[in-house]
Amino acid sequence: MKKFEFDLNKSDFQDQEIKLIEENYYWYFALNVGKLKPVTKAQEQFVLAAEGKLQPETFEEKTWCRYIAIKRQNALSPERNVPLKRAEADTFYNREMAKQNRKQMFRIISKLHRE
Repeated sequence: MKKFEFDLNKSDFQDQEIKLIEENYYWYFALNVGKLKPVTKAQEQFVLAAEGKLQPETFEEKTWCRYIAIKRQNALSPERNVPLKRAEADTFYNREMAKQNRKQMFRIISKLHRE
């Protein structure tokens, strides 16, 4: 079976959560929508938690519930799912330069306000 490619902004999740969703997405989804019937008590609790009828308790339940909640949120506001781009250390304008620039701007603005 093809591995699920994580389709949300990864900065909203921890690495363990992303790995869990990528490895189990199809199984969780099938349980969630009723294509698979729960066999064990843990699976029944998972489905109830996903439906919002029980408070999620396990790592799997919490992760899946967060995933589907963020997925629903993104359906309402798709611009939220745009991945954040982080500056690399060797870019033309890196993070340290931005910090120095902010400090300098703050000094100038403070000086202008005092005058």
